[in-house]
Amino acid sequence: MTGQELIEILRMLLLDPDDGVWSMPIKKAIINEAMSTIVLLRPDATAEAVEFGLQANSPKQKIPIGGVRFLDLVRNIGGTGRAIVEFNRKDLSKLMPSWTTIKDSSVEYYMFEEESPLNFWVFPVPSVSINVELVYSKPHKPFVYDGSDIGLPDIFTAPIIEYVMYRALNMTSAGQNAQKAAFHLQNFYSSMGKKLEGDILMAKVQDE
Repeated sequence: MTGQELIEILRMLLLDPDDGVWSMPIKKAIINEAMSTIVLLRPDATAEAVEFGLQANSPKQKIPIGGVRFLDLVRNIGGTGRAIVEFNRKDLSKLMPSWTTIKDSSVEYYMFEEESPLNFWVFPVPSVSINVELVYSKPHKPFVYDGSDIGLPDIFTAPIIEYVMYRALNMTSAGQNAQKAAFHLQNFYSSMGKKLEGDILMAKVQDE
């Protein structure tokens, strides 16, 4: 899906062919908001696998600058080339309280906690800088109205459209389109595999 194609679809659905009701800057801003929301709900939408150098002598590691969320640590690159398996950090601390002092030249386990999306932990602690295959979520690229791809897989086109319809309709005066806006917001969350209860849904619409 290109930026031009997406805008043309939205103009048709909003009955706004000349951008007279919702200007192009407003449409672009809402599309960027939609894509940011999608990445937060589905970080795999912008997943990228890269070769990454772990910091030596540190159990705690951080994804590349600008990243949104850690997703996976696949394998050691070079050396043993062994796969890296997920483990629970609290369980490891119970089994081996001194695990943060144990070092090696390859990694066996990684640990991740939702509360700290930019960080992850590795065991054994790298004794030297080790290259690994890291999968993480990157920010979406800013929306551009041209013939280039919008930067998210096509399966996310429908959620983008639903979110823009919700935000655009909810901007109209006196809340006259509140029910329509709520319908599109519900469709957005449903398409993302999420569920909003009716009272929460209407509260989100009325608060905009």
